[in-house]
Amino acid sequence: MKKTKKILVSCGTGVATSTAVKQKLAEMLARKGYGPDKVELGQCRVSELANYADSYDLIISTAALPPNIKTPYILGLPFLTGIGVDKVLDQIIDIIKI
Repeated sequence: MKKTKKILVSCGTGVATSTAVKQKLAEMLARKGYGPDKVELGQCRVSELANYADSYDLIISTAALPPNIKTPYILGLPFLTGIGVDKVLDQIIDIIKI
């Protein structure tokens, strides 16, 4: 049985921007056949990343990450602007190997 991959979405306050990115990401992953049974999405503030990062396979953030984070990450701005979002989604799928 394959392990569910975990993606953590973060922004400055952990509310509006990360919610928008998380929803868009969930929709796009579902369209490609990667629903909640394959990918689990979490959400937090950037200031909380140190507490959660090691439990996730990938971080998507709209804000700069603290330097001590070792989990792979991608900047999530394309999910807000729409510019280059398909390319970023392909990178995410490649990174987490789903």
